[in-house]
Amino acid sequence: MIEISRCVARVALRDALYERRSTRWHGLGMLQIEVTESVRVHVWHRDLMRLPVESLRRVHDHRFDIFSVIVAGKIIDERWLVKPDLEDTTGLQGYRIASLHHIQHAKIQTGNNDSKIIAASCYVKPLKQVIMNAGDYYMIPRRRFHTSYPPPDGVAVTVIERTNFDGEPARVIDEPNVTETPSGIHGGWSEEEEKIVLNVLNEAVKVVL
Repeated sequence: MIEISRCVARVALRDALYERRSTRWHGLGMLQIEVTESVRVHVWHRDLMRLPVESLRRVHDHRFDIFSVIVAGKIIDERWLVKPDLEDTTGLQGYRIASLHHIQHAKIQTGNNDSKIIAASCYVKPLKQVIMNAGDYYMIPRRRFHTSYPPPDGVAVTVIERTNFDGEPARVIDEPNVTETPSGIHGGWSEEEEKIVLNVLNEAVKVVL
C-alpha cells in the first residue's frame, strides 16, 4: 500500500512541479494535486496555512468517504462534534456556539466569499486529536466533522481516495453570527506566493524519493 502510494505521489509531484499539473491551494495548509476524479495527492506545510490553527473555519465535513495514506511526514487530525441549534441546551456543557455553512465543492470555489449557500447556528466541541506518521493510513467517513493540520515543521505528503459521494454540499463551521464564511481555496497567487508553492513542492519531491 505505502509503496504504491509513494509512486503515485512521486509522479503527481513531478507533474505539478515540472509539467504544471493543475494544483489548488487550500487554506487548511495544503496543495491539492488531482490525479484522477477520485484520487488526489495532498502536500501539507505550515507555510501554506491561510486558516489559523485556532480558527473554527478549519472544521468541516465531506460529501464523500476519504481513505488516506501518509506517504511522508505526519498529519494531525482532530475530530469534532457538531449539534444543531436547539432550544434545550441540556447536556451541551463544554460546547461553544458557532455558525454552520453549506459550501460548494473546491472545483467551483473562486477564492471569494461566494462559496456560502446557507448558514445556521450550531454547537461544536473538539473530541480528540490523532497524530499519524508516514506509513499510517486512515479513513474519514462522509459527514464526519474534523480538521487536519500540517506538521509543525517540514512537509507531509498524503494520497487520498474519495468514494461514496452524496449529492449534498459539504459543510464548514465558523464563528457565531458569521453570514459569509470565506472560501477555503486560496486563489490569485502573488509572485511571492508562487515561490512558496514551488519551495514546498521541491521539498515534497525530496521526501518521497
